[in-house]
Amino acid sequence: MAYRILLLSSAANGVTQRATLALRRSGRETIIEVVADAAEMDAALARHDNIDAIICPYLVTKIPAHITRRWPTVIIHPGVVGDRGPSSLDYAITEGEKVWGATALMAVEEMDAGPVVATRNYAMPEDTKSAIYNGVGADAAIACILEAADHLEDPNFTPVPQDEHPRLLAHARTRPALRQRDRAIDWTKPAKDILPAIHAADGSPGVLTTLTGHQVYVHDAHLSGINAPNAEPGTIIGRTQHYLRIACGSGSLLIGHLRARDEQLPPVKAPATEVLARLGEPEVPDHGTDPAWSDIRYHRSGDIGTVEFFAYAGAFSVDFSLRLAAAIRTAAAADTRVLIIAGTGPAFSNGLHLGSIELAHNPDAEGWASIHAINRVCAEIANCDQVTIAAVQASAGAGGVMLALTADFVVAAERAILNPHYKTMGLTGSELHTATLPRRVGHTIAEELLTAAQPIDTGTALDIGLIDEIRPDRNFAHSVHRFARLYSEGPLYQAALYGKEERRRAIGNVEVILAQETSRMYPCFFHDAMGHREKRQSFIRKSPNTRSRSEHMPLAG
Repeated sequence: MAYRILLLSSAANGVTQRATLALRRSGRETIIEVVADAAEMDAALARHDNIDAIICPYLVTKIPAHITRRWPTVIIHPGVVGDRGPSSLDYAITEGEKVWGATALMAVEEMDAGPVVATRNYAMPEDTKSAIYNGVGADAAIACILEAADHLEDPNFTPVPQDEHPRLLAHARTRPALRQRDRAIDWTKPAKDILPAIHAADGSPGVLTTLTGHQVYVHDAHLSGINAPNAEPGTIIGRTQHYLRIACGSGSLLIGHLRARDEQLPPVKAPATEVLARLGEPEVPDHGTDPAWSDIRYHRSGDIGTVEFFAYAGAFSVDFSLRLAAAIRTAAAADTRVLIIAGTGPAFSNGLHLGSIELAHNPDAEGWASIHAINRVCAEIANCDQVTIAAVQASAGAGGVMLALTADFVVAAERAILNPHYKTMGLTGSELHTATLPRRVGHTIAEELLTAAQPIDTGTALDIGLIDEIRPDRNFAHSVHRFARLYSEGPLYQAALYGKEERRRAIGNVEVILAQETSRMYPCFFHDAMGHREKRQSFIRKSPNTRSRSEHMPLAG
């Protein structure tokens, strides 16, 4: 009989989903339960009392002793051996650690104090907490989880007490939770010194500061290439698209997302300019392209063009979708043979920007506009005469998966997790999926994916034909470019063009398909036919009903 593992997690986040799929692929029977407190843990174990062990990939609540006494229980801590506390990765980023890690510990009475079961280290990139946690941090965590599962099945294995285990960092220690007062921004400092503090709180909890007299949490920060030496630090000196440019002691920062601390507004992260508008502030002048940062970029190398995009949390607002569609349309007019559509953030795309929709004066109308806007992206890809490749560098969900399917080829990074469904958000979906999904996987599997609403790993996606290639996480962009070169010349190029025409004939008129799909979505937005409003609000606010059963939870929009 397969070894039975129960995953207890505070959220069905990316690491939890990756852990589940990796353990199942290793042959273990694995169940997820999302829990908020000890009572929910007891209820979960009452439902699954025939398990062999418990692993907690992401748990912010202490496990009661009566549970750890009965079942071997492993906690995954996002830090190196010797590090303890709830703000582990936050400190590592703020203090500029060059190496960091993840550690599997046996659960004991004192938090993070148990003996070591497994540990993995990695070089720390200069990036946001979300990017690190869901990237190299998640890779380390999954390796620890798989090794821990092996050890749990071995009756002769003995975990090593922390004070006896070799330490990567001698200064690793117990530290308290970082509070907002610890994160406070001193705008008189250089922009490059402020950036790590914002990175360390992105995407949660953000850093509380004051802009134009309003208290807001800032997210999605990037160094700007524009300086304003005479501007008062902490003031808004312009914008680029939805990014606000904030003057610092030297240099400036671009802030892409805000969450207002205002009881009159929904507590959501949304594009910075949209939040300011809802706070009643006048529109900030757009100073055009920033020389240091752009969320959409194009470059070419010989016969290969690449449109790179960065969508914060994988969320596509109306403005972002329309700009991306325009960029693809421009790239399609170039004299290249292959066009790569490549994500560059910690998520490829999760479809509609739920925060932008919820913040709008009329969320139903904003949702309706959002689906039409992202459909423009899909139409541009589908109508492109070049051979198109979707480069899925990270996880994708809902319309983000379907957007990738509009390309001729879908190449995914090994670590990516795909959620090819809309059901959990109360939508029927669009993005040409009624044509592209069954063509790739067949009608039966397409219906199973849409109704079961389960995450799948890239191995499964490749097996069923949802994607065409899996490439290593390391140097993914370079690997995709090598793949593109294969199809940019000779017989493979001609074969790809022939395949494109075959698909176009099979799919039919793109605009007709989109019209049919959106006509089915109209009641979802304007009549709440499938409970989209409550599901959207619950997901954004992390309400209790979003924790009901992780098997039915969305990643995002």
